[in-house]
Amino acid sequence: FVLNWLGQFNRAERRLFMDKKIGSQIQEEIIKMIKNGSVKEGQRLPAERVLSHRFGVSRNTVREAIRALAEQGIVRSLRGSGSYVESDAAQRIENRVRAALEGRQARVMEIFEIRRMLEPAIAAKVAAIKDPGTIETLSQILNGQIRAQGNGQDGAAFDKAFHTTLVKAAGNSVLEIVYATLGNIMAESRIPDLQSPERADLSIAAHKRVLACLGSADANGASQAMARHMDEIETILKQKIGENLK
Repeated sequence: FVLNWLGQFNRAERRLFMDKKIGSQIQEEIIKMIKNGSVKEGQRLPAERVLSHRFGVSRNTVREAIRALAEQGIVRSLRGSGSYVESDAAQRIENRVRAALEGRQARVMEIFEIRRMLEPAIAAKVAAIKDPGTIETLSQILNGQIRAQGNGQDGAAFDKAFHTTLVKAAGNSVLEIVYATLGNIMAESRIPDLQSPERADLSIAAHKRVLACLGSADANGASQAMARHMDEIETILKQKIGENLK
């Protein structure tokens, strides 16, 4: 029953995430139109059907996006007349961006609070199991991450694979479902604009330490190495977000 409920929750959560993501994207597209001067303050937005065709989404999606922007004071909708850009839209957009960055910083801290609860314990359990196949798989993933870094490529996929492999190796099916359910939330800390060479270097160094502890079946060392990894990456992310707030 629990597994079935979690599976249904995961599917519903994914659908909700996608709907919100599309709606947020349409909001951002309309904001771009305002910022680049396509629609100036005080002017009327194109009709819903025009925006629907332009963005390739339903009119209802456009309507919801405009409603959300109206709630933020960026546009004003008049029955029978259409939606107009507010006279102080530019300032409100700037405030919105700042609030979003502050919200992201708080959310990153919450994400890493969850990861600190889970991942050191996962690493310790995998170290105690000491499965050669898991260690080999993690070694290959780490090598791929190192190659990607050397070629100037984004190694986020290898980073995710390293941690996901650890979760699977722990041998707890409920933990896998919980981790998968949290996947969309955790992915927020791996988006491209939060990546940096420094973060990539720290990630590789940490994965090497964790892997060394797994190879020697050092459960305590693996736990400490993973906890240090979480702390280092959280610090980098908070700094990177903070730079955008200045």
